[in-house]
Amino acid sequence: MGSKVSKAKRPATTDTKPVIIPIIPQDTIPKIPHDIVNEILDHLAGDSDLRSLRACALVSKSWAQPCRRHLSHTALFTPTSARGWLKTFPVREESPAHYVRDLRLKMEVNSRIPNNFFECLPWFTDVDRMSLSGHGMIPLTEPSSWKLPRSVTSLTINSPLVTLAQVRDIMLQLPNLDDLALTPDSLAKPNERMLPGNRTALKGRFCG
Repeated sequence: MGSKVSKAKRPATTDTKPVIIPIIPQDTIPKIPHDIVNEILDHLAGDSDLRSLRACALVSKSWAQPCRRHLSHTALFTPTSARGWLKTFPVREESPAHYVRDLRLKMEVNSRIPNNFFECLPWFTDVDRMSLSGHGMIPLTEPSSWKLPRSVTSLTINSPLVTLAQVRDIMLQLPNLDDLALTPDSLAKPNERMLPGNRTALKGRFCG
């Protein structure tokens, strides 16, 4: 006859009762006032802490908008980043262009910003400052075909490939422009190679 297993040797039974996790109502979760959140985000933006701002943008929808406003305040476009922008934001309503306040276009020697990018410039509806710089080929042959942000009040040009006539055509598209800065390397004469020499920067204010 087999012997019975003693109680001491019997395997312990496991408790199969489900674990109940209490659900906290949304209205009981403490919320940080918006003015404090904005102050925190302004502090991070002042320190240029973009990594923390990107992390804060994932906290909630209410945090995402002010974070994007700081992250997109200044936009620097090169030929490579301009193509990336067109691929990432093909639809105007889904782009962060309206957050940009400082728009910078940098031209490179062996490449150029695609012309269809300039067709998207009206998406940047609230740009205050704009700059054109670099020593690459700038598509300024027909600047009248550009659609520049009409909100621009300050323009800086630093390129040896820009002529005075082209500057004039650009200015005609900026009715709110009151500050124009031309650096020493600007204002090339048509079909004339720029030669090194002493030049002075031109800066003026316009009212109209």
